[in-house]
Amino acid sequence: MKFLYIDAFSGVSGDKFVAALLSLDKSNLFYLKSELSKLGLDDEYSIELVSKKISSIECSHFLVNEIHHHHHHHHLDDESYSHIQNYDDIYHTSNEHTHEHDDTEHIHEHNHNHYDNHSDSRNYREIKDIILNSSITKKAKSITIGIFDIIAKAEAIAHNVNIDDVHFHEIGAIDSIVDIASCAILIDKLDIDIVESSHIPLGNGFVRTDHGILPVPAPATAKILEGVPTLRTTIDKELTTPTGAAIVKYLVNNFSDDFNMNIEKIGYGAGTYELSIPNFLRLFYGEKVSEKKYNLDYEHIVKLETNLDDITSEELQFLIELLMENGSLEVYVTPVHSKKGRSSFLLNVLSKIDDEERLTELIYLNSTTLGIRRELIERTVLKRDIRVIQIDGIDIKIKSAFLKDKKIRDKIEYEDVKRIAKALSISYSEAYDMIMKKL
Repeated sequence: MKFLYIDAFSGVSGDKFVAALLSLDKSNLFYLKSELSKLGLDDEYSIELVSKKISSIECSHFLVNEIHHHHHHHHLDDESYSHIQNYDDIYHTSNEHTHEHDDTEHIHEHNHNHYDNHSDSRNYREIKDIILNSSITKKAKSITIGIFDIIAKAEAIAHNVNIDDVHFHEIGAIDSIVDIASCAILIDKLDIDIVESSHIPLGNGFVRTDHGILPVPAPATAKILEGVPTLRTTIDKELTTPTGAAIVKYLVNNFSDDFNMNIEKIGYGAGTYELSIPNFLRLFYGEKVSEKKYNLDYEHIVKLETNLDDITSEELQFLIELLMENGSLEVYVTPVHSKKGRSSFLLNVLSKIDDEERLTELIYLNSTTLGIRRELIERTVLKRDIRVIQIDGIDIKIKSAFLKDKKIRDKIEYEDVKRIAKALSISYSEAYDMIMKKL
């Protein structure tokens, strides 16, 4: 089970995250270019990965070169926009050819209503169409749209508009589409199952927006990071951008400044600004190490949950049987009262990580739900042993459970008891007692 730990001591931005993922395996750059071309936006950008030393550490720096009106230039990366927060005013810093920026901010006005097949004012609906109509993998599509969805919801609240109509000047820009899609493509390519992170630093100071001077974090970033452990620092910069915040919010299963893993690789993604601390994102990649107590086995599984308020009992039973037949670990339903006094059902499905996509599709196809909640959970499993005994020539499986190498119980499967009862024309309880006496 592949594990990724985000060491976010200097914040998170989209370009730093992609650079760090590529730093884990630079050969993935060729794969990334091939997958990104499936978005159909090749005439708007090119990408490159360059080396940059920070505090004598060799880091990777991810650049998106925007192609606009037949002019080719380096587009400022995600971190360079950290003082705009998706508002109408875009601040460019000087000396863009070297990507070393001073503190001078220049304001460029953009027209909300202009859309010329480039990405300055793409709205969320248009971005979703680009992703959904591409041929990148299902997992990469899901991650990309999931990250955009987090940002769009925050922007919709900030601007009081419908989510599909949210216009992004930063996030709609081609470099941000490439950053977010690249993140998704590489997470999929690296086959990462679990992502954990340190607490997320916000930075300090103020940002200028079309709404005036606002404290760090600005409203969009603050909204995205609700429920995420954050740190206030004395560094007078906005360390975590909206894109970085959304990547963390979507991917991370647990926030902790401690982690247990067998480290295989370390990736370093360079930022643009010079800070009083090293400005790079560090990723640890490897295998998760479970903290085992006694002889318990720990494993990660997924809980899928949704409310069903317009399903018949027969349809619900059919769905339950279908989910059990297709690898779910457990399915249970709880009657609940939902909005407007409706009687409904709360469906919970426990799944192995590898079976999650298939079971999710089955729920969508066999119910009317429009959304499914997902939670990665850890469970302990007693050590088990299965042996076979015979009664009147019929094989009976006996499952034994062990704690600290001591057997604590035997379990007989319902189907085996039923077969004995039918074969010998006795009651279920008589068949059960007969088997137990053989143990």
